[in-house]
Amino acid sequence: MPLQSRPDGLKFDPDAGVLLAPRSRFEPDPDQPRQHFPAQEIKELRADIEAWRDAGRGLSGTGIMTPLQCRWEPGAVDAKGNIKKTAKLIIVDGERRWRATEGGWDWLPLVLDDMPSEDAHDAA
Repeated sequence: MPLQSRPDGLKFDPDAGVLLAPRSRFEPDPDQPRQHFPAQEIKELRADIEAWRDAGRGLSGTGIMTPLQCRWEPGAVDAKGNIKKTAKLIIVDGERRWRATEGGWDWLPLVLDDMPSEDAHDAA
C-alpha cells in the first residue's frame, strides 16, 4: 500500500503502521540531559542501520527498528488549530538514531508523543 500524505507534512505507512517525517523536520531536544554522543558509537549504529536498510528491514525499509519518539515544538499549531507544515519535531527519544542517519536518509519513522515539554524533560 502506498504512503499516505497528511496535512501536517508527515506521511503514514499503513503497512508498517508508522508515521514518517523528512529528516530536516527533526531537532534534538535542547533540554536532553545526554549531551555527549561518542563518534564511534554513532558510527557503529550507522553501520547497523545501513545493513538493516540494505536488507529491506526496519520500519518502512529505513533500517530503523524503533521509531524516534517526538513531540511538536511549542507554537506548532496555527491560528486555525492545524499543525504548521514547517513545524519542527523535537526528539524525545532517539537522538542517537537521528544522528546516525545524517546524510543518508530522507525520511525517518516516528511516533508522536503528546507529553508536555516539562514532562518530556523528566522522562528523558
